[in-house]
Order: sequence, then structure tokens, then C-alpha cells
Amino acid sequence: MGRSVLLFAVILVAFSGCLGGISPSNGGDGSALSDEICYTDSTKGDPTPTYCLVEERPPNLLIENRHASDHDVTVQVIENSSVIYSENISIAASSDQPTRHVLKDVIQSPGEYTIRGTVDSETSDEYVESLDERYVEMAGEQWVIRITADGDVVVDRIRSH
Repeated sequence: MGRSVLLFAVILVAFSGCLGGISPSNGGDGSALSDEICYTDSTKGDPTPTYCLVEERPPNLLIENRHASDHDVTVQVIENSSVIYSENISIAASSDQPTRHVLKDVIQSPGEYTIRGTVDSETSDEYVESLDERYVEMAGEQWVIRITADGDVVVDRIRSH
């Protein structure tokens, strides 16, 4: 019986190490051990962060209208004083819930970027972000250009809860 308990304990310890947060795709310190596009690190944060390669899974940008009027929004992503992404969209007025539009794959590589949102060719705001080779993904959208209920524009990073 003693050997059975010892063998069971050894198997349990080995198995619990796999469940304890260190996945096969990371070393538990946030570093990737493979070429996987995304991996999670359950040793950090609650909720557990997911790290993704920028080149393989580019981050998205959310445009959100909480105002009671339709708006035209110009989105620009700027790197080294050059516009590398530009999109003009019309977004409908908010009713009970904010109106949302997602722009996919707005940044394709690591670097320092300015995300600028201009509403109705008048009001603008911007946010500067530096992306490493991997970024912490939060539901796909990394940034938001938000038109507030008062009609102001705010560009910000989406924070996890």
C-alpha cells in the first residue's frame, strides 16, 4: 500500500504542475516556448492574460458611438509621422445601447503608434501606444474611439476588467 500511495502522490504532483498554470506553450514567466500565435499565462493576472504575436494576430480597434446623433469618424494610425492606416466611416446614432463598429487588423507589426480619431472633421483625440512583439489581447479590440453621450471624442486603450 505504501508504494501505491507514493506512486499516486508522484503522479498527482506531476499532473498538478500541468494544471497549476504553466502551460506547454509558456514557461510560466510570460515567455513563449514555441512559435504559437497566442498563449495564456495563468500565473499572471485575473483574468488570465493571453499574449499574441502582432504579426500573426493583429489587434483591432473599436469605434463606439454613445451620442444620440450620427457621426463621421476618421481613424488614423500613425508611425514615425507617417499615416500607415486610415479609414473613414459613418456610425449611426446610439439608441438604448452604444453603436459599435470594429476595424480589423489595424496594426501589423511591433512599434510605437499614435491612434487618432476625428469626429465630423472637427473634434479629435489621440492615444500613443507602444507594441512589443507580443501584446496582451483583450477580446480582440485593443483600443476604442468613443463618442460620448455629450458628443466628445475619447481615444483610449481598452482595459481588462
